[in-house]
Amino acid sequence: MKKTILTLIVIISLSSYSQCSKAKDKWNGFTFYIPTYTKHFVESKRYDVSSTGSQGGDRGLIVSYSKKKTHYSIGYMKNSYGDWSKLAMFGYTLTQNRSNQLTINIGIADNYAGAYSQEVNMKVYKNIFPEFMINNNILGVLALSYKKDIFKVVNSNIGLQLNVSPIYVNAGVFVKL
Repeated sequence: MKKTILTLIVIISLSSYSQCSKAKDKWNGFTFYIPTYTKHFVESKRYDVSSTGSQGGDRGLIVSYSKKKTHYSIGYMKNSYGDWSKLAMFGYTLTQNRSNQLTINIGIADNYAGAYSQEVNMKVYKNIFPEFMINNNILGVLALSYKKDIFKVVNSNIGLQLNVSPIYVNAGVFVKL
């Protein structure tokens, strides 16, 4: 019985290692993300609510390059207040397999005068962001991103992406080349 259990553990381990190796290769390269919906945990009358109920964050494009579990992203998207923001982020893969990936990302986004104009936000931002970020309406961004590969078209994978930050949840579609 012990030999059978040990043999099963070895087979599962080797199989998992093989799957992880293929998964690492699959997620390397360029990914394009198109945000489609954002919902904040706390409501605000200042959010740019669309006809679909999205509170900003429903238009734009983010391009990421991934290699060896690290991710570099730049993009241009509509922020929560209806303004267009440029963003830059760095991420690291926490776990992945052939069809799922979970990463943690940190970065900055500009053009957040709408956020800085609210007194309740300023009380928090003054304690956590350097003065140059406050003076230039730049926000720090922290998010967990979950990607689910849905289907393949030619050599591209298409799927859903969910981003969860301390302030909002954002969803959209990704295309992995």
